[in-house]
Amino acid sequence: MSTKNTDCALAANLHFPPLRATIFAASVVNPSISGFNHHPQGNNVYGVYTGFGELAVHAELELFALWRVAPKVSVETDGEPLTGRLDEKAWGFRVKGRSLVDLDYSAEAILETGFAGSNEIRAYGVTSGAGYRSKHLRWHPRGFAQFDYASGDKSPHDRRHGTFDTMYPTAHDRFGIADQFGWQNIVAARAGLTIEPHRRWTVTTQFLDFWLASATDALYNSSGAAIVLDATGRSGSHVGKEVDAYSWYELNRHVNVGAGIGHILPGKLLATLRGAGYTYSYFAINFKDAGTPVTH
Repeated sequence: MSTKNTDCALAANLHFPPLRATIFAASVVNPSISGFNHHPQGNNVYGVYTGFGELAVHAELELFALWRVAPKVSVETDGEPLTGRLDEKAWGFRVKGRSLVDLDYSAEAILETGFAGSNEIRAYGVTSGAGYRSKHLRWHPRGFAQFDYASGDKSPHDRRHGTFDTMYPTAHDRFGIADQFGWQNIVAARAGLTIEPHRRWTVTTQFLDFWLASATDALYNSSGAAIVLDATGRSGSHVGKEVDAYSWYELNRHVNVGAGIGHILPGKLLATLRGAGYTYSYFAINFKDAGTPVTH
């Protein structure tokens, strides 16, 4: 889980090999056109991340816990919409590694509990992926596959909140380069291939398929806002498919350039509620400091 909004934070990093840990407290700052930017009182997130390196051959394990509080969120009721205080906790783990036969893999699982006003929070998300890169074939092709799941809400009136919360999300290329969908109430499968025509040049193509985890909950974008909603579930759960192609070229150790195009083919849900497909293209320049990307 990650954050993208501007925030103020305190963090402490501890390292006792093979254990490393980060403890932090943060509050998101609301940017304004003029004057000083301030964070909303009581809208905070606290957390601890721990990492254990080389527990197995070429494998790392991370454990984390997050606690998010906010003074005002929407609450499910049987009548008029209400708001209440958010007290949300998330526990999870992440494992990633590389085998001795050029196979890389990763997996992550998160459970969310707590309360949104009087509503009980019960949500979860899982993701897993693997890739294989051939060192012996020309252009070193790497095939990869990924599966993502984030729970959705079964009913807007059962006083139980089941939609997974990504907590200040960032999701570029998590669900395709068109960046239209977020990790909430979604089932996504991805498969693709990357080739290296030159040691500084990579080209990737990928195919993705999207479904709602709960047909009676909304489809959300990468910022957590609802895009479309059919609370009856009659529009189906198939969101659509996406086909992408993109490429990166390293001009030197400090500058990369890239371009790509993605097209979304609507499934029954989008065809019923939104209509036509969507095409997105981009060009990017990535500046790096000592080989580490800092902005683009």
